[in-house]
Amino acid sequence: MIRRTRMMLASALLAAPLLAQVPDSAVAGGAILVVTSDPDSAWVYCDSALAGRTPLRLDTLNAGTHLLRVLHPDVTNWLTEAVMDTLRLATGEERRVHYDIPLWYSIISIPSGAEVLSGDSLLGVTPLTLHPRHQPGVRSVTVRKQGYGTVTSSLALAARGVLVVPLLPSGEDGGTNDWRVANSAGARASRLPLWVAGGSAIVFGSFAAYYKIQADQQQSEFLRTGNPYYQAERARMDDLSALYFMAAQIGLGAFIAFLVSD
Repeated sequence: MIRRTRMMLASALLAAPLLAQVPDSAVAGGAILVVTSDPDSAWVYCDSALAGRTPLRLDTLNAGTHLLRVLHPDVTNWLTEAVMDTLRLATGEERRVHYDIPLWYSIISIPSGAEVLSGDSLLGVTPLTLHPRHQPGVRSVTVRKQGYGTVTSSLALAARGVLVVPLLPSGEDGGTNDWRVANSAGARASRLPLWVAGGSAIVFGSFAAYYKIQADQQQSEFLRTGNPYYQAERARMDDLSALYFMAAQIGLGAFIAFLVSD
């Protein structure tokens, strides 16, 4: 009996170093996943459950197929895009994955309808949403509109992806005289900035009211269902409402300034 006990003890001591070399997850038939992202601190959901923020090490995963969803740290920003990925992990596998989270840009000019260029390439007309695939090599944009001064602005100045570019009258209107000249044509031209500023305030104010109503509806759905999707949508709508409200305020300020100057 004593001899058998000694043999069992010796076997256990010999096996101990071997077990110490095997990760716990592998012993349990699991796998290890390390997730990094650009930018850091992104939210990581694994199989619909919040797993943490990057850089993240998941060492309690079961082997098999897992659905990964990575969200920008500023999760309420409507200009960010979730990254979805499906991974199949083998027993005892340790895998490292890295994700670049796309960020869209929204370019708004006051007044709207201005051309947006990158170098000599026309990207579109404001209000413009710049897709990530259009961004490689784009560090700044040029905004121009007939009758207004041309403005070049860096995308680094965008606040949460939104770049607002106010345009000032250039003193020219399609080759005609300065709009401040007090003649009949000049008088009509001098009222143009006034109408543009007033119209911008009305349009942007309408958008602000619309998105605020949508935000209230999303909040009602969240309170009714408890689904966090509606909470995120409410935050996105609130951001849009605040953005357009700010643009409306700028338009109203310009309208008052032109009105007083006249």
